[in-house]
Formats: sequence, C-alpha cells, structure tokens
Amino acid sequence: MKLGTARVVFLVIAAAAPLAAMVGNVPLALGRGNGQGLPIAFVFATLILLSFSIGYAQMSKRVVNTGAFYTYIARSLGKPIGVGSAYLAVISYLAMSCG
Repeated sequence: MKLGTARVVFLVIAAAAPLAAMVGNVPLALGRGNGQGLPIAFVFATLILLSFSIGYAQMSKRVVNTGAFYTYIARSLGKPIGVGSAYLAVISYLAMSCG
C-alpha cells in the first residue's frame, strides 16, 4: 500500500485532532455563555487544520526522515528552533494531560 498525498492528509487530520480537543471545550463555552461563537471557532479551527495538513503533505514529499515534527521544523527553521519546538510539544502535552 502506497502512502500518497491524500492518505497523509487524512493521517494528519486523524492524528492531530484539534477539533476533538475543541469538542472537549464545548460544555465550558456553553456554560460561560459563548455558545453563539462556537460555530465560528469550529470553522476557524477547520481552516487552520486544513492549511496545516496541506503543508504537512507537501513537506512529507521532500523530507523522508524519522523524528516527527522536529525533523520538519529543524529542516525549515534550523536545529535550535526544532529542539525548542520539541520541548514545547512535550511541555504542552504534559500540561494538557495534567489539565
């Protein structure tokens, strides 16, 4: 089975799942009285995710290496920023888990 552009796009959408994270905030948004802004927030998140997945699919054609997002960031912005982004991701995941 080949890993083409369409499959990479769907992989990114399934793996990143920011819309799923937004769904977890729906009760909080409704409880705080911002229910009317939720559809706009979902459209905004969808557009951001779509832009991200297109860029990720285009980069995956050029970068054939392991290392997840570190490899892509290090290749485009340099190794120090790549390492910083890796630490930021670890801290963010830890904070999200604690939350």
